[in-house]
Amino acid sequence: MGEELSRRFMAVVKTELASSLSLLSDVPKLHDLAACWLRHSDAFSELQELFVPLQPASTLRACCMAEFRRQLLERPSLPSAAVSWVLQLADGTRCGEGCEPELPRRLVRLLGELDFYKSELEPGFLARTAEHYRHESQRLRQSHSLTSYLLRCEQILAKEQLLTSEGGFLEPQTLEPLLSVVRSELIGRHAAELLSRDFVELVGNHQTDDLTRLHRFYEQVDALPILSSAWGKAVMQLGSRILDSSDHHEESRSIIPDLIHLQIRLREVLDVAFHGSSSFAVALKDAFEGFLNAGSKNKTAKLLARHLDTLLKGDVARLSSTSSQPASSMPASAASLVFSTPPPESTDVLSSQTGEQLEANIRHAMEIFRHIAGKDVFEALFRQHLARRLLLQHSSSVDLELYTVQLLREECGGSYTHKMEGMFKDLDLSKTVMDAFVRSENSSGVLASRPSNFTASVLTAGLWPSQPVSAGTTWPTSPSRSMDAFQKFYVTQHSGRSLRWCLGWGQCILRACYEGAIRKELVVSQLQATVLLLFNEADVLSCEEIRSATQIPLHDLQRTLQSLSLHKTVKLLLKQSTGRMVAGTDTFEYNASFNNKLYRVFVSQISPKEQVEEESRVERKVAEDRQHEIDARIVRLMKAKRHLEHQQLLTAVFAALHFPVEGSDVERRIEALIEREFLERKVDDVMGSSSYTYLA
Repeated sequence: MGEELSRRFMAVVKTELASSLSLLSDVPKLHDLAACWLRHSDAFSELQELFVPLQPASTLRACCMAEFRRQLLERPSLPSAAVSWVLQLADGTRCGEGCEPELPRRLVRLLGELDFYKSELEPGFLARTAEHYRHESQRLRQSHSLTSYLLRCEQILAKEQLLTSEGGFLEPQTLEPLLSVVRSELIGRHAAELLSRDFVELVGNHQTDDLTRLHRFYEQVDALPILSSAWGKAVMQLGSRILDSSDHHEESRSIIPDLIHLQIRLREVLDVAFHGSSSFAVALKDAFEGFLNAGSKNKTAKLLARHLDTLLKGDVARLSSTSSQPASSMPASAASLVFSTPPPESTDVLSSQTGEQLEANIRHAMEIFRHIAGKDVFEALFRQHLARRLLLQHSSSVDLELYTVQLLREECGGSYTHKMEGMFKDLDLSKTVMDAFVRSENSSGVLASRPSNFTASVLTAGLWPSQPVSAGTTWPTSPSRSMDAFQKFYVTQHSGRSLRWCLGWGQCILRACYEGAIRKELVVSQLQATVLLLFNEADVLSCEEIRSATQIPLHDLQRTLQSLSLHKTVKLLLKQSTGRMVAGTDTFEYNASFNNKLYRVFVSQISPKEQVEEESRVERKVAEDRQHEIDARIVRLMKAKRHLEHQQLLTAVFAALHFPVEGSDVERRIEALIEREFLERKVDDVMGSSSYTYLA
């Protein structure tokens, strides 16, 4: 009974559908098609309730819909017209044309229930969308910057989402494929091209909002490797601009602070815009190492050593400029033995805020240090500056000095900072030695009769940077007697040790009285003080007369006279001839009218040009040390392996060295070892390759 009723029911449905659809023309009014579908859909729903006892309603409705679909397929112009109209409506919506959404919703529902949505409407809609935004992206890229292009893309995506929202007419399941197509056409197809335009400026200007938007888009189209690569190149470009901005000594002072500022901003971009992505962090690290070690590999090491020297001097200039207490007279110095005045107590006292700021700046500098390859060059230069700061009392705080050395130790190990730590131990031991000297019989008569204070620092030659010795130099009588007394005391207390005086690290504070009863304290080097004290006996002296009286080497004397007579504001002597060069016949006159707004005047002891020369000497010394280390590594490897191919030896040496080296440098050292009969070369005539054998 139920099967017969169902058969007769479907026959009626077929007849009714055929009659209704036949009334529609080939190009129907879509309102009529929508009304026809709505009328029959409602009828099918009412019939469901009547036939539930005889047949499941879902099966009955499915049969009716299948029949509706079959008859529509016999009239292909009907669904095609609906699909075309919906697509045209979508195009009009993108162009800003408005419409009543009720009809398209009905048509989309009709196409969905009759299985035309997935098979015809959605593929056609996505294809039209791709074509539309392919042309739109080309137009936008020509007229928009990267920032405005990204904003426009964001607006487009928001607008496309409205098509599938409650106010739209497309099915919600179309949203993800739709957004994927739009992103692909706007971003994915042009991922590399977009980044070649304004990306470096976005990074350099710290535009985190735009970069966050950019990262989100590239993540959605699986183009993060392209963005990561462009990020690394942008960092390289920005860093190289700063590093190459100036080779002038004074102007280059801002390079390291600018690099630190850049690194801080880039890390903020990494954390905020790129969510701390590991691939972007690696690209940032590689980029910093790339530009910091490109070209002259020691440039960054030199600049960083100068920067830390400036930091660790702190506000000693402010402290010294406000000083009004009389100070001691002339000390002396040595390559293994250095004399200096005790540091003022105030130089080791900083406000907590200043100390915290300096510590933060030092930590930032250590971040740059972590990336440089020439760490051995930095160590030599830093130790040179450290020695000068400690011995000439230029350091703002010994605690900050020790803090910096501790950071270097944590980064590179104890062997890297062994000499620096030994320098501090030497100064501590020197205080003990000096206290013993003051209490000894050797000093009782000498110090009591001298109108000066005397302080000595005993240094271990292997720990401190080498300095020229002062053999033959004639010192003024007052400090000379103190020096002789101390040397006699020290040799008596420590048999088997020798003491040598050096020229560069002694510091003196001289009291001077100028015209108008103007009193000043002059902080000068030992050589400067030796020259100035001669003018207590004469107002005018020639260079040759000064050299004859002091026995200072001519080169050092010329530099000393230049520093005393050619300074822009502090001219303690007046050079009679013009020009910067000092000849033996040049005469110098005591500047009785000298004046300065400060009571204690620091006289420059090393000019920028001299500092560059000093850095060059250090670089040459490091280069020699590197050659010895390369030789030692090669011999050690060959002694262990006995025989190695050429490429195997190069690879092993590169892995063992802690500083950057070129293959040609290693090959030159191999040739030198062959000449010295440490190694023997064997050449394979067939393969044309070389191998080496260790000669015991």
